Amino acid sequence: MSFSTTTPTVCTVRGTTLTLVAAGTCSINAEQAGDPTYSAAPTVTRNITVNPAPLIAQTITFVGPGDLTLGTPPQALSATASSGLPVAFSSSTTAVCTVNGTTLALVSAGSCTTSMPTSPEMPPTPQRRPSRGPSR
Repeated sequence: MSFSTTTPTVCTVRGTTLTLVAAGTCSINAEQAGDPTYSAAPTVTRNITVNPAPLIAQTITFVGPGDLTLGTPPQALSATASSGLPVAFSSSTTAVCTVNGTTLALVSAGSCTTSMPTSPEMPPTPQRRPSRGPSR
């Protein structure tokens, strides 16, 4: 008896061991060549649905710089994800503040909103999106 797959991007077969590689449909062929008494058996194919692993929720702890005064030098932003994955920052209010990497710079007086985008590998994270109201 031998086994093979026609979907190596979803599953692989080595000997009698099936390894799941990705979500999708895994097609496995079973073949038996026969012997001097028995003729070869027809190939039998089985399809197995491989579901993706469930995503694990994560949280982000954002240590913001607090209220700032216009003219304050750029400030470092800091956050950690419970997953250990890197955290990226962006500004939703670029007329008031900009973010370059982990550096926050004030552009004008107003309310500055920074956020951490979610990763495609992880579900949306509960985020604290602090508002920074620089004074004039």
